[in-house]
Amino acid sequence: MRVLYILRGCPGSGKSTWVKKNQLEPYTLSPDDIRLEYQSPVFDIHGSLSISQRNDRLVWQRLRECLEQRMERGEFTIVDATHYSHDLLNQYRALIEKYRYRAYIVDFTGVPIETILKQNRKREGYKFVPEDRIYYICDVIASRQKISNRYKVMAPEEAVDMLHAPLAIDWNGRYERIAVFGDIHGCFEPLQEYFSRFPYDEHTLYVFTGDYIDRGIQNKEVLQFFIDNLDKKNFLFLEGNHERSLRLYSDAAMPMVSVFRNRELPFPPEFFHTMNEIRDISRKDIRRFCSRLSQMAYARFGSKTYCITHGGIPVAPSIFMASSQMIKGVGQYEELDAVYAAWKQNTPDDHVLIHGHRNLYELAPRVDDRIYNLCSPIELGGALRVLHIGPDDHIEVMEFPNRIYRLPEKPSAPFVPKSDEEWLRLLDSSKLIMKKDLSDGVSSYNFTRDAFKSRQWNMLTCKARGLFVKDGRVICRSYDKFFNVGELPETEIQNLHKRFAFPVSVFRKYNGFLGLLAADPDSDGLMYCSKSSTDSPHVDFLKKVVGHLGLDTEAMAAYCRDHEATLVCECIDPVNDSHIVPYDEEHLVLLDIIRNSFVTEKLPYSEVKAVAGRLGMECKQLEGTLDRLSQFTEICRHIDTPLEGYVFEDANGFMVKLKSPSYKFWKMMRGVKECMEDGRSYGWYVARDEWKPYYIEALKVMQKLCQQPGELEKHNIIDIRRAVEQKMQSN
Repeated sequence: MRVLYILRGCPGSGKSTWVKKNQLEPYTLSPDDIRLEYQSPVFDIHGSLSISQRNDRLVWQRLRECLEQRMERGEFTIVDATHYSHDLLNQYRALIEKYRYRAYIVDFTGVPIETILKQNRKREGYKFVPEDRIYYICDVIASRQKISNRYKVMAPEEAVDMLHAPLAIDWNGRYERIAVFGDIHGCFEPLQEYFSRFPYDEHTLYVFTGDYIDRGIQNKEVLQFFIDNLDKKNFLFLEGNHERSLRLYSDAAMPMVSVFRNRELPFPPEFFHTMNEIRDISRKDIRRFCSRLSQMAYARFGSKTYCITHGGIPVAPSIFMASSQMIKGVGQYEELDAVYAAWKQNTPDDHVLIHGHRNLYELAPRVDDRIYNLCSPIELGGALRVLHIGPDDHIEVMEFPNRIYRLPEKPSAPFVPKSDEEWLRLLDSSKLIMKKDLSDGVSSYNFTRDAFKSRQWNMLTCKARGLFVKDGRVICRSYDKFFNVGELPETEIQNLHKRFAFPVSVFRKYNGFLGLLAADPDSDGLMYCSKSSTDSPHVDFLKKVVGHLGLDTEAMAAYCRDHEATLVCECIDPVNDSHIVPYDEEHLVLLDIIRNSFVTEKLPYSEVKAVAGRLGMECKQLEGTLDRLSQFTEICRHIDTPLEGYVFEDANGFMVKLKSPSYKFWKMMRGVKECMEDGRSYGWYVARDEWKPYYIEALKVMQKLCQQPGELEKHNIIDIRRAVEQKMQSN
């Protein structure tokens, strides 16, 4: 929470001992600790070790930078220093005002000088402070006792009591009803409808959970309504994540540049529309509104205790919880069910959690008797969710539909080169693309290692992934690169609802390597490719699997030639190229058929399935079809398959993949195995509880193999996996 403890007292007065005794080191910033980061202990003129003060300008600059980062997140923080002068105390003034902190001085100045000197002499040599310095600091403190009114001075015992004091207040007897409002997002019409049906009542406490602006088209009306009612004592405004933009905007001296998702922008893009709507509202009034925003509401009403935050939290709030976690919520959007489970486990049965901000699973307002979710897509025609809570513990759930909204505009079409020549010119000139000249005038394009490591994904780097060209035209090609759920901002679950075009098909993901089959441009035969090569071990594996399966290569080549297309396959060779998922036999699975052109054009799944049947090939398996986002998020929450995972493809051909927990676990264990083979150290794997027994058993198996030189190298991770799973099943 936004609380700052400033310790004040002479060296040796017990400040650091008090921090350690109360286990507060993780919350404490100390200039002495930072001094030792800049320079090791040095010898003084008397031959004694001491902490150098020569770097103090850098030390205090670093401390202030760390302090501001913590205060920006609203974290409880302690600064452990002497703070004997007014200048040292006043250095925090701007930060306290900027981040709306409550600041307290924890006073150690009452410790007798004799005790201070005695404790100082017991210090480790390099921590000893010259006694003339101690006398000087004591004299300054004694001569300047008056402290600014912005600080409350507390004894160390009072400070400890405050840390553990209950935060919940009591609303009983003060109000006859509590009204709690969910996210509003610039939608005034449903808010207006609520107050038309339930006129303002001074005996009702109105709690608004945040996100008052952005996305909707009535931002001015919403903000003006709240400013007009700002002085009502029974209006309680909580802070949402969207209010950060409002706070920045209200600062007239604010530079019009900030950072959003690693890109330099004045604001998150959605705020520009809001800014145009509210430009006629006084920034002074907006600052006054922002100054009234609270972190949370935590109170007793009736026989229940209600915890109301914007984002939702898994434990009862305490001074040690950062304000940013109350505002943005704990965990990721998709982890809300884990937050709910933790809330019910960590809090008494009479505690009720109410929040807005996130609702990927399209939950109803009442999740259960102890949890209420007030987030809905109000800006897209959803409803404003409101709770009426009575002193008899009865909670009435109401929804007020928003009829004034604007559907999101379709994104403008991205730039696409108009000709093959333009594609080749861009590919050849990009430093992120690697061109490889193969035999018979064929060239392949692939993204560089630097592009992969620095994640520089764009139209070209995603296209150049197994792209084969001859005489200026595509003769064989793979997919454009696509990504895992959560791998990029646009594939994070909370953003996919903007991207998915339903229905979404769910396909099984196979665990082999990508094999490409096309018509050889110089013969009637079949062209074999893998990754960016036509001549590699993987190409040999692909040819071997095709031969062992007895596939008709002439028919395959004829189809590819007639349709100017590539058969994109997953090649599974358990003998020569084992991966993570166990397979007993060779497989060549037809994944897709893609036209040989720079512009990606895939044939529909029905055609892929029909062609696979005619060519005697195995076709990728369709697991199901999704009609809404909640079905997708349900799979993400509870994916349980021994396979690699799933590939999701929407109605527009947009693809995203999801790896299973078992695949990710055993892939991690392959890394552990490689460390053991090389004699490198490996850390403890922090996994879900259900995977820890597998981790322990896998270590036992591998450590046993390590006892015989070279034995571990003879076994791949699939051998280890089978041994462990067999052992776990027998148990």
